[in-house]
Amino acid sequence: MTKIIPSSHVLVIPFPASGHILPHLDLTHQLALRGLTITVLVTPRNLHFVNPLVSLHPTTVQTLVLPFPDSHSSILPPGVENMQDVTIEFMPCIATTLSGLHDPIVHWFQSHPSPPVAIFCDALLNPWTHRLASALGIKLIGFMPVNANFVFNCLDVQLDFDAYFKQVILNTKNNWGLVFNSFAELEKDKFDVIKAFMKHDRVWGLGPSIHIKAGLERSGGGPTDHKVMAWLDSCQLDKSVVYVGFGSQITLNKQQMEALGDALEKSGVRFIWAVKDPVKGVKNEDDQSIVPAGFESCGWEGTCD
Repeated sequence: MTKIIPSSHVLVIPFPASGHILPHLDLTHQLALRGLTITVLVTPRNLHFVNPLVSLHPTTVQTLVLPFPDSHSSILPPGVENMQDVTIEFMPCIATTLSGLHDPIVHWFQSHPSPPVAIFCDALLNPWTHRLASALGIKLIGFMPVNANFVFNCLDVQLDFDAYFKQVILNTKNNWGLVFNSFAELEKDKFDVIKAFMKHDRVWGLGPSIHIKAGLERSGGGPTDHKVMAWLDSCQLDKSVVYVGFGSQITLNKQQMEALGDALEKSGVRFIWAVKDPVKGVKNEDDQSIVPAGFESCGWEGTCD
């Protein structure tokens, strides 16, 4: 059995959604600090997520940029490589489409002078990455950006999950190890149940992860980030600001946006309202994320008031 030691080479395969790739790369940063050599697999439109990590570890972290596989299904809109551009229903479609990277990865591995000894991948990709690890003869360590309680609930066979997510849970059992963006002191009983499911103790809580601090490229930000920070610094009266956001996968329709905007205005509080861009492949794109009149837009998928 290959032992993972400092200077060992690890292939990191994140899932292309902000809530997945960012904590995954934060943890990868911690691995790089401990001397591991790391290759991060990304497609071209997700490269900006990895650039801050590479800038911090130019000699130990490199990227493997492969074209996003052609989707043989008309369901996935052309040009989509990240969940930011679609609704959550597309998650299994993107994960399945990424399985088209299996053979290119094998070719890269076989031609590499010092190939990885392990794959550290997002657990959503388990249905195909466990086959990849088996074909390469190396360990597979899964990463869960969620807490252990979520996976604990997923183990309930009575719950009605999409077929793909059932495969994710079943194949998670085949992982050599599993890492959560959580910590055991918070949910020890759930960790114990998951270890029993995995039939080994290689289940770790290594979160919440510490964010990488390396410029504005972390989430595709730009000069507007400075405008937001300057506005926050100007709130000196009581230094109180409310952040309003529904994550990277939730999009509100026009009526919901107007109701929320009206409530925020009547509340009288200072706030930053993060607004998701309209997603592709839905019927009513014009009815998504429309900021009500009277709000100052920062052009940063957000609104300052």
